[in-house]
Amino acid sequence: MHCLVIAFCVCSVISVAQDTLYSKGKSSKEISLSGGYSFNYADPNPRNFHLIETRIQRQVYTGFEPILGNLSAGFDVGLNTHRFLVGPRIGFLAGYGTIIIGLDVACYTDFIESSMHIVPCIGLGNHWIRLTVNPHIRLTNRDFEPIDRTHLNISVKLFSLKKEIWQ
Repeated sequence: MHCLVIAFCVCSVISVAQDTLYSKGKSSKEISLSGGYSFNYADPNPRNFHLIETRIQRQVYTGFEPILGNLSAGFDVGLNTHRFLVGPRIGFLAGYGTIIIGLDVACYTDFIESSMHIVPCIGLGNHWIRLTVNPHIRLTNRDFEPIDRTHLNISVKLFSLKKEIWQ
């Protein structure tokens, strides 16, 4: 029964009816800077970690049908890790309505060891703000675990560097 209720809620959120070709929203293509915070939890470390992120992103957003496409590059910095930790990353996001999915490739390093991660993202958001859950899949150096295996991330677009708007 719970599965049916969840399926109904998801279908009602992502279903958009359209009876005309009139577009109320404006579509845009932009290059922007975003910042965010990640709460890092789960195994294998006994304590939780906090990371900040900054990204430069190129995104396309359509106004009437709320579709988002986003390519980004940036880095994470550990705030309370054992040693200084930085994680450059690249990735993409796609969204429809308020549902967002994506994939990042990150390489976390403390300048002694490093580990490459595939980071799938799923969550809620739009072209301004997003809240995602990001499980980490380690590809290389599985013994080096400077952070835990799951992030809860919130990202906000800070400002646009270049923007084109069309109808």
